[in-house]
Amino acid sequence: MPSGLARWVLRALLVLGPAVFIAGYVVPWAAGAQVRVVSGRSMEPAMSDGDTFIAFAVDPADLAVGDIVRFPRLDGGRGSYVHRVVAIEEGPPRLMRTAGDGNRTLDEWVLPAATVYGRVDEAYLPYSAEIGFLRSPWGLLLLGVLPVALFVTTLRPSRPRTPPRHAIEQLRYVPPEGRAGTPGG
Repeated sequence: MPSGLARWVLRALLVLGPAVFIAGYVVPWAAGAQVRVVSGRSMEPAMSDGDTFIAFAVDPADLAVGDIVRFPRLDGGRGSYVHRVVAIEEGPPRLMRTAGDGNRTLDEWVLPAATVYGRVDEAYLPYSAEIGFLRSPWGLLLLGVLPVALFVTTLRPSRPRTPPRHAIEQLRYVPPEGRAGTPGG
């Protein structure tokens, strides 16, 4: 059976693990937001490698020059880019030019506005490194698997506890009534 401190830590993990999971994944998803972590330096100084940002879905008609947007890689690769809109060409379809703040040139592509995943509304979340870790496979392991494993270990049957020696010494034999302590009565 875990000690008092181990029990306290277990209970804290069982409460905080799901709470952090809900706050970090479920609430943003329900609000239509995307919580992501910056990977790379192309947006410095506005956003640094490891910063956590929130991007909300946006109507392509509402995008403006100066917005920071998240959009898919146009070369078919996995992942996405987060760059600033630097020019918009009106007309069907609405097209945008983007560039990273830290880049010296415009991006090589022309981006259809309809392909934008979301506009970055908050790029300076507190605890960015911690959020990034918790969204990683190791963080999910810590939040999901570890609390369950710790809980399961508390379910195993415990050994019967023996009373302390001083309690055993205080016990005395009390004969049943009518026998007066002698065998046969």
